[in-house]
Amino acid sequence: MNFYAKANFITLIFLLLSWVIIYVVFDYQFKNSRQQQFEQIVSGVHNLFEIKVQEKQKSLSFQLDQMLNIENLAEAIFSKEYEKIKSIIDPYYRDLKISNEDINILTFRTKENVTLYRAHKPEFYGDKLNQKRKIIIDTNNLKRSFSGFEVGNLEITYRVTKPIFYKGNYVGNVEIGLNPRNILKDLNSVFEIDIGVAASNSFLDVMLNKSIVYIGDKHFLVSGNEALKNYFSKYDKNFDIYKVDTSITLKNHLAEKFGFLVVGFDISQSIEKSRELMNRLFILTIIVMSVFSIILFLCFNKALKYFKDKVYVEQFTELSEGYEVNKRIIENAIKKNRVVPYFQPIVDADGKIIKYEALMRIVDLQKNQQKVLFPYEFLNESIKSELYISILRDMIRKSLHFFSNRNEKISINFLPDDLFNLIIMNEFIEDIKKFDSPQRVVVEVTERQSVENFSKLLQLVKKLRKLGVLISIDNFDNSYANNVHILEIKPDYIKIKGFLMQNILTDDNSKNLVKNIVKFAKELNIKTVAEFVENKETFELLKKYGVDEFQGYYFGYPTDLINS
Repeated sequence: MNFYAKANFITLIFLLLSWVIIYVVFDYQFKNSRQQQFEQIVSGVHNLFEIKVQEKQKSLSFQLDQMLNIENLAEAIFSKEYEKIKSIIDPYYRDLKISNEDINILTFRTKENVTLYRAHKPEFYGDKLNQKRKIIIDTNNLKRSFSGFEVGNLEITYRVTKPIFYKGNYVGNVEIGLNPRNILKDLNSVFEIDIGVAASNSFLDVMLNKSIVYIGDKHFLVSGNEALKNYFSKYDKNFDIYKVDTSITLKNHLAEKFGFLVVGFDISQSIEKSRELMNRLFILTIIVMSVFSIILFLCFNKALKYFKDKVYVEQFTELSEGYEVNKRIIENAIKKNRVVPYFQPIVDADGKIIKYEALMRIVDLQKNQQKVLFPYEFLNESIKSELYISILRDMIRKSLHFFSNRNEKISINFLPDDLFNLIIMNEFIEDIKKFDSPQRVVVEVTERQSVENFSKLLQLVKKLRKLGVLISIDNFDNSYANNVHILEIKPDYIKIKGFLMQNILTDDNSKNLVKNIVKFAKELNIKTVAEFVENKETFELLKKYGVDEFQGYYFGYPTDLINS
């Protein structure tokens, strides 16, 4: 058997083994994908639920603070004047219900825990507090605010309390209650799941509704749709097509667990899709066998590119010994059209390139060999010799021209003082007006610029936004207090500071900072970008934290796309 025959035989054996391995792996993934999919959904529900509860707590607490600042209210509570309290609170409560219809409880009590006034039921007052109402008792005893879930006669509600003081003396308390169905409705609409609420059996005597569906021996379903009720009331549960999770706990004001969210998910459609994918595997295998030689060729080229990039990094990250950039070199580069933008890819969570950042480079010839100069090698000299604006102009115009025929976004990072340079900005705005889709252009603003010269920056941001340009806050680490500036700028992106990525796999402080930045951004509907992502482990961790976009050597080095 000659060499080529042996090669063909080995290739055939390799393909058959590959098919078997692919089939086994796919079958394993098929069996586990349903559970993984459900766990991802539960994790998403958990995170969104916590955010929603925190939002409600802040909102209700703010409403109570506003209410307690109403003139003469504290005096009326002190004097126990029903009519006066009613005249003050009724208009406020009506407006409150218009803006938030799920608020269903607003009650004022004396320091002896006697009801002074119920805005939701004004005809009932003068009664003594039920001793099971721990949140009110603790508010009264400790004279401080509390918040948490509580089981009532008809349903579980979320409550916030506040102590009331008059002339420095404690005179009573107020509680506001919210039906959590709005939170549950939001969760349902986002994740297309069945969701209900369960409580411990110790609360059965509190509930008036005796139509109970039990969950095991210790809990019962307070609210839930027919799918959940059927699941828990029937013994022939079909675990293959319907998944249920009870891991998201509900806590009272003392952080004590008394119940949980019940999350149900019908995965029958997912099963059908997975089976279709399984059937397509055979067709895919045949295609793979047909184009195997092409794949080998592509893999070989990819390997070559890897080593080429490695050489690129080693060759150009350090200055050549004895080499110094001067004004003549820069002038020559401008004159001979050797200002070249390099582009580094930015990917989404699936690894797909959706954007490039334009990086400034100069190409110089040394002994008939090209040397790519980095900004740290020529910026100081170009600024000192007043050639910087020409370099920047070349880079921007070449970048915009190149991306006019592409679909990806292009991100341009200016120096801190560039945004306040009228010549640079006027030319940039004229270039943007000529660009076919300004909404694909991202201007990066450093976090320091959002504090210093803020009024000028805000004017420029508004002007750029009118043109359709997107705004990104660069080098963001959440280290300054006045986030009002971020709220006013309303950036489209926040680029997380690179140093946080260097030790994020081992440093808890970096992890917490990134988590907080992502949470802050998501609450404001701002996308986050992580740079300096250099390995798969960092990429996977950042995806888990909810980062939207990623940049770094793991995805690609800065490259001359125009001349490649």
